[in-house]
Amino acid sequence: VAVSGREIEARRAVIAATHPGLTARLLGDETGPAVLPPVGTMVIHLALERAIDWHAGDIYRRAGYLHLNADTDTLRLAYANALSGRMPEAPLVVWGQPSAVDATRAPAGRHTAWLMVRAMPMHGIDWDAQKEACADRILASLERYGPIRSRILARAVWSPLDLIRRNPSLGGVAPRPLHASLVRS
Repeated sequence: VAVSGREIEARRAVIAATHPGLTARLLGDETGPAVLPPVGTMVIHLALERAIDWHAGDIYRRAGYLHLNADTDTLRLAYANALSGRMPEAPLVVWGQPSAVDATRAPAGRHTAWLMVRAMPMHGIDWDAQKEACADRILASLERYGPIRSRILARAVWSPLDLIRRNPSLGGVAPRPLHASLVRS
């Protein structure tokens, strides 16, 4: 293992605080573990024409983030659906609105938001083909909280698979020893 320009040879094992697949690849095992977690998170970034007029009141326009659909029954059902490879009927959404607390996060008069959609299935979904339609459905389901879709100027959608592609440490696998050729005694 190379650390600060110095090579250190592992005698018995490699202990690392990274995703096992990434650690294996860094050590030369190009296959590494390829197990995806059963449940992931989707992220939607929004450029907004203006702040959302939340039906619950103006106070929510000034909040840094809001939890939408976060009751216990919704949470339980969403996770059960995700574990079964189904999209949740009521998504669990954390809505961040950074420009509500820091005006420099958007051009003058405009706003930004991000949504973290929790408890999304990792298996049984072709994320590359379905992420935009999924984002459409999620945004439509949130209209009951305020006029969202009519305020969107642009968006970027990152599926759970996109997030793992961008950061392999998010992959989450069951721990396992590295391939025997990587462990020397």
